[in-house]
Amino acid sequence: MSRIVAHRFELLEPIGQGGTGSVWVALDHERATLAAVKLLTHADAGGVVQFAREQAMRIRSEYVIAPYSWAAGDEQVAIAMPLRTGGSLAVLVADFGALPTRWIATLGFQAAQAISAVHAAGVLHRDITPANLLLAATGTDEPELALSDFGTAIAAGSPRFTGTGTYVGTEGYVAPEVVAGGAASAASDWYSFGKVLEFLGADEPEVDARLSRLAAELTSNDPARRPTDAVARLAAVTGELGPWRPGADDVEVLAHVDSAAALARAGSAPSAVGHRADREPTRRLAPTPEPAGHTESALAPAENAAPPDTQRASGGRATVFLAAALGLVGLALLVLAVVLAVR
Repeated sequence: MSRIVAHRFELLEPIGQGGTGSVWVALDHERATLAAVKLLTHADAGGVVQFAREQAMRIRSEYVIAPYSWAAGDEQVAIAMPLRTGGSLAVLVADFGALPTRWIATLGFQAAQAISAVHAAGVLHRDITPANLLLAATGTDEPELALSDFGTAIAAGSPRFTGTGTYVGTEGYVAPEVVAGGAASAASDWYSFGKVLEFLGADEPEVDARLSRLAAELTSNDPARRPTDAVARLAAVTGELGPWRPGADDVEVLAHVDSAAALARAGSAPSAVGHRADREPTRRLAPTPEPAGHTESALAPAENAAPPDTQRASGGRATVFLAAALGLVGLALLVLAVVLAVR
């Protein structure tokens, strides 16, 4: 039986567990639409509610999922955000392994724009991880992500409220100076982004060397040495790749993203965030064929690059499309049932 929080948000299905609370697919009865709702205790919610009121509305980016409303119940506070149904980068890599250059450059470029927009609004995210970068269902068009979960976000320059020896964020993605007790900064957010690039596969030998260099520089132990031009550098890589031309592998992955089953599996995403080796991918993406006229100097791979593993499970593509169809039908029936119940 579903539960209604604050007489407004009907909790339908858990999506995952964030740094400060659980996240659910919920029906927003006030707007008559589905939303992603983060549940927080009253003790944890003060800063988030203030952020939703004062900061979130200032962020202007198509690659950011900022809170749009909140409501307080007797025991919990619900923070509502637009719902993305394509799963997270954590799920994508868990299922397909390290990504090829085009995917890393495209998704990284979008994520970097999101981080820049957040910082331009005077906000520090403090928990940039693959699990908090959510994919949209785009059909066969270019993949698209958005930065979510502002449960730990603060205004830049805010005093630290964590105790001695504690820090906010996800282990493995928090900058070393923050782990050591220092204050979060824009540089610490960029460190987290560098770790995301590594997670996607930027450190793999067959990936464009510029991506691995950027990831290495962003994850420097010295905040002053971390670059601030990630957007421009990723734009240069995506620009040389040319227009999005999906190959067979890309179409399969995009169908996987479109599946509502990806959303259902997002609840297990945090276990896949930290280390790719913890979970063997079910298949691996092959590099997208280069456009006509591509030259070796435009995207020179690292020396002695190993050939990518392009072996695929038998019947994998049919299984993905069947899962996508069943998942979408199931989600549609769920929404219909909820709407009828409300009436």
